[in-house]
Amino acid sequence: MSNQSIHTHKFYLRRFIVVPTNDQIIWNDNPHKIEPKAMSVLIYLVQNSERIVSLQELMDNVWAGSIVTPQTVQRCIFILRKIFKQDPDNAYIQTFTKKGYQCVVDPKLVELNQNFKLPVHAKKPWLWAAAAAVILVMVSVSIWLSPQQPQPPKLYSDEPYVLDFSWHPNGEHLAYVSTIAETGENYLRIQDSQGEVYDIAMLSAKPLVVADLAWSPSGKQLIVHWLAEEANFDLFRVDIKALEQATRQHQWQDLEHRYRNIAFIDEKSLLFTRTSKDSYAFHLEQYDLISQVTTPVFEDDSKRVEEFAIKHDRLAYVVEDEWQFHVHLRLFSQGTELANFTVSEMVKDVSWLPDLSGVVFKTESSLYEYKLDAGLANWNVPLPPNVDKMEVRDSGDVYYLTSNMVDAVYVREFNACCATELNPSDANQFYGKFSPDGNQVALVSEQSGLPQLWLVADGKGRQLTQFNSRKSISAIHWSHDNQWLVYKVDNTIYAHSLIVDSSTMVVENQLHSEPLGFASDSNTFFYKDVNGFRLKLRSQDLRSSKSSVAELPAGSDVIMAAGRVFFKARGSHELYEQVGDEAVLIADDFERDATLLSANDQSLFYFLFRRSHMKRVLGFDLATGEHRIAVERNSYLGNVEDINLRGDVMISRSKLLRRQINKLEMDTLAYTPM
Repeated sequence: MSNQSIHTHKFYLRRFIVVPTNDQIIWNDNPHKIEPKAMSVLIYLVQNSERIVSLQELMDNVWAGSIVTPQTVQRCIFILRKIFKQDPDNAYIQTFTKKGYQCVVDPKLVELNQNFKLPVHAKKPWLWAAAAAVILVMVSVSIWLSPQQPQPPKLYSDEPYVLDFSWHPNGEHLAYVSTIAETGENYLRIQDSQGEVYDIAMLSAKPLVVADLAWSPSGKQLIVHWLAEEANFDLFRVDIKALEQATRQHQWQDLEHRYRNIAFIDEKSLLFTRTSKDSYAFHLEQYDLISQVTTPVFEDDSKRVEEFAIKHDRLAYVVEDEWQFHVHLRLFSQGTELANFTVSEMVKDVSWLPDLSGVVFKTESSLYEYKLDAGLANWNVPLPPNVDKMEVRDSGDVYYLTSNMVDAVYVREFNACCATELNPSDANQFYGKFSPDGNQVALVSEQSGLPQLWLVADGKGRQLTQFNSRKSISAIHWSHDNQWLVYKVDNTIYAHSLIVDSSTMVVENQLHSEPLGFASDSNTFFYKDVNGFRLKLRSQDLRSSKSSVAELPAGSDVIMAAGRVFFKARGSHELYEQVGDEAVLIADDFERDATLLSANDQSLFYFLFRRSHMKRVLGFDLATGEHRIAVERNSYLGNVEDINLRGDVMISRSKLLRRQINKLEMDTLAYTPM
């Protein structure tokens, strides 16, 4: 098909019919009118479907001579994908991270002699008249049978990956941040009262950890805080009568702090909670959008604010003190306290009632209301699991986010910025261990329905075990020749031969025992036994069943590296190697609260059991005796499971499958005063 034909003739993309001259895409006889530039982007991608087209190339060719941003191109891609997603079984435009886009469907011209016509035209009006008559009769009958009126459009997004949402002060427009599952791109969108969705901006091409939205009191400004590797802020000017003209007013980053909530005080200032990156003490602070100066709201630095909500100068905030949560209601500008009360559960998602008579908040168990003139009441409504965000609309309706999460295992390669999911699946996967050569991973996966031991190599997973009931699988270790795995199932230790692909029970039903790893000969494995409140180090030869036992100080951390057994007694500075019956001092400069985590043939890895340090992984070099930072505390999410010789880091964390907006059915409420 020639490029000229693409511009001037109708063509098929699978079951879609593209009509370039009319800027229409037709699906099942339903025409979709699109912007001329969106059609031009589609035409250019179709013309170059044999290769990846970069963002810059699209800007240079589709917008030749004009100044545009990448967000303009991404908006056109979004418009096209919104139409093509009506065919959910096929991809049409594929994103290649940091490279561009490619049309992955071959076009086919609509033949000139083919009896094709646009749905908006008709050559046989009598057919349409007959059809209209039938429809009129059907509508009349339906009205006669039922007094119900047509349902209004849905007033909240049903997209599957919503990170956060916020209702406009008019109560009819919904702003939200949505993640595109196929690409990881994150978009700020606004849905109007008719259900029409406007793509305002792409925030990030990388997965986001956090997104917070807030409208200004006038509804003319929208602030978005989002977290990837650092805190980012985007301030938008929005005219709800012309959403396609929304513009980014201001954009900034903060590399030194973390943020948790954000809101407008007025049109010129923001309120948020933030803390330095090495602390978990969040404080309430005010930010002037004009001077860009931040000032604390309270002079008392020890006041750690967990949650807050502000509306029309009324501030509600939550302070935690020894697992008691104190809720304060006050006039913000005057500093006058209106009320305070204490809750013994963690308080989340505080919202002012529409008439400012009190607040609504949730705990782990229920929803509560506190009114200034009536006190505390339980709404007695069961909350679904994993409710992440709740907001009260001015109409009084309550909306919330629910998340469907699974456990997943990720690998961040040495010096890489981001982690990649290992063996992607919608099932739970956890606790992985690198092979000594770093080319394989053994992990626990529920991909086949129940927890099983799996092997992942070259991007492909293979199930190793066939347990027919739910088991707890843990403490996986490799032999040095990569031919054996030893692991724990409930209270039993198994050894799995990767040569014959079978598992053998080696230590049966022994409570408080755990495998540690293999000796350098790959035939003898070690395990610890804490039965009888004494810590014993045991070994067993897989070929001869020959065994040995040695006693270690009770409560010691024990770990194996390079076929050697090391231990550190609780609260001590010393690291020892156990050689036969003898303990040999290796180092005496460990911190007392150092807790051993993992090891490879070169290093032991540990963390310090203290506030703000537990996520920083430190390494001890077995050859030089030097300590170093192996993994910085703010460089990852989740838990570090293992580190291989290349420096690749294995991380386990939760993965989002779905996160959607829901509406609380108010007729289920049954108030109980407290």
